[in-house]
Amino acid sequence: MYSFYRIFVLIAIFHVCSIERSQGQFTEVAESIWVREGQEANFFYQWQGRESIEGFQLSLPRELRLIEAFVVTWANPTPQTMHIRYAGKQVFITPRTTLRGGCTLVLRAIAEREGRDFVEIVPVKGYDPNKSASAEVLLHGFSIRREVQIARSFTTSNGKALYLPRHLSKPLEIRRNVLPSLHQEDPFSIFCWVKTVGLNVVILTTWDGKESSAYPLEIRINATGHLQAFRGQPGYHESLVSRKPVADGQWHHIGVVNNPQARKTYLVINGVYVDSLMHRVQLNTYSNRQNLMIGMRSEGSKGGLFEGYLQELMFWNRARSAATIRSTMRQSIQWSNDGLFKIAFNEPGRESIAYWPPEVKSAASDLLLRYPIQDLSVVQRASSVFLTWRSQQDDSRLFEVERSEDGQHFEKIAAISGDEGIGFEGGKTYSFNDQTATNEGVLYYRVKQYFTDGAERFSGLVKVGRGPGEALAAELIGNSPNPFNPQTRISYQLRKPQTVELTVWSVAGNLISTLVSTEYQEPGIYYVDFNGSDWPSGTYLVRIQTESTAQVIKIVLAK
Repeated sequence: MYSFYRIFVLIAIFHVCSIERSQGQFTEVAESIWVREGQEANFFYQWQGRESIEGFQLSLPRELRLIEAFVVTWANPTPQTMHIRYAGKQVFITPRTTLRGGCTLVLRAIAEREGRDFVEIVPVKGYDPNKSASAEVLLHGFSIRREVQIARSFTTSNGKALYLPRHLSKPLEIRRNVLPSLHQEDPFSIFCWVKTVGLNVVILTTWDGKESSAYPLEIRINATGHLQAFRGQPGYHESLVSRKPVADGQWHHIGVVNNPQARKTYLVINGVYVDSLMHRVQLNTYSNRQNLMIGMRSEGSKGGLFEGYLQELMFWNRARSAATIRSTMRQSIQWSNDGLFKIAFNEPGRESIAYWPPEVKSAASDLLLRYPIQDLSVVQRASSVFLTWRSQQDDSRLFEVERSEDGQHFEKIAAISGDEGIGFEGGKTYSFNDQTATNEGVLYYRVKQYFTDGAERFSGLVKVGRGPGEALAAELIGNSPNPFNPQTRISYQLRKPQTVELTVWSVAGNLISTLVSTEYQEPGIYYVDFNGSDWPSGTYLVRIQTESTAQVIKIVLAK
């Protein structure tokens, strides 16, 4: 009877939520929580539902300056520039006409200085620029508020990137005779690193833009910032598309893999297969009939001019697996590797280039082809804060641990040699116990990594503790039973949608188990079981980590 009642209640709640969402839904398409100082970034939001709106109200941190705003409606795939009006600390963004149905909002901003603050955006009804602000109705039930960190740019000696300006007159062309066959029946892999905020632009293509022409491949970014890969013949086109936008101003490793043995073509982003096409029909696409064009289609054709950076453009005459891609994408692979053709843009000689436009330049790159610091975590103890992190790099010279009370102004509290780590398969684990930390208030930590060649970079931030009267966005409720033998149920509460990691640690700072690791969870109360059969009696630490919260509780295993 209880189970039936519980199911009935859950169905009722879902029905109510569905009714509410049917009136409108406002979501963040890509979580831009990191922006580098001095660089541009795009923020993507999607509005859908029956509610008509006249625009959006935006609150920006002072460290971010809004440059442009675009809207892409489902009825019109061309980005439309929106009007920006400043009213004190608030910014109103309005289209030319009322927005009905679905649309994607794109905000382009530049990070002017290092800092940490919130971006909040609220849909607006009844907005009229000729009336007072009191006439506006803010749909707070659909507002989005996200913390954004503006980080100092790190230096790198890792090479050069190819910079393509917006005023490109002709594409950069790679000679067709140096490329692998791009025919559907032949294996190939194409990869590069790309950084851009451009919309509706061509990255690389073999198509001249004529409907009468067959082509094996075109990689572009659409009007909503998503990556797309096309192939086709007259009157028939096939495409792959990414799940999230990539035109956010961050580096992304993108590529296409064709595997005729599996009869599939894959779109790959950051080492993950995100979409696939079956080889259902025979496409009579040619193989290497014309040069590969970068930045635009052939002169005079439509397609959109790419503006941004490319680095480490690679072509393989075989289908590479996702696992292999992930393990090597941050390595500068040598020319001697079998089946590889590469353009690194920082090496002498342009024998493979058929045409190099004078506007295209090699530019200093901030892409560090090394794996970032991984699994940075903090565990709050009675009189200290214990930090751990991992590095897969064997050329780490030094790590500096920095601490802050406001997330903006940091002080160095420790320096740890790269030789002091404990080795594991593929890297080393490092730790530091901050015995000078107070157990009251909020503290922020980050780690700065120095390499033997002079390059450096920062990790992300982790937060521990809370201020007076501050409600935790994610909170550990406790466990029951406690003490337990051998199983206990751990409960936690989320007060906003967010990513969650729930882990169990020994008091010595060793990771015992990862109970939850997810990209996204809705607000609510969650229950997770932990089995301690394989562990000795004693005290253990349960830690919850989100983008804004870290909390630890003790649990006791008594056998």
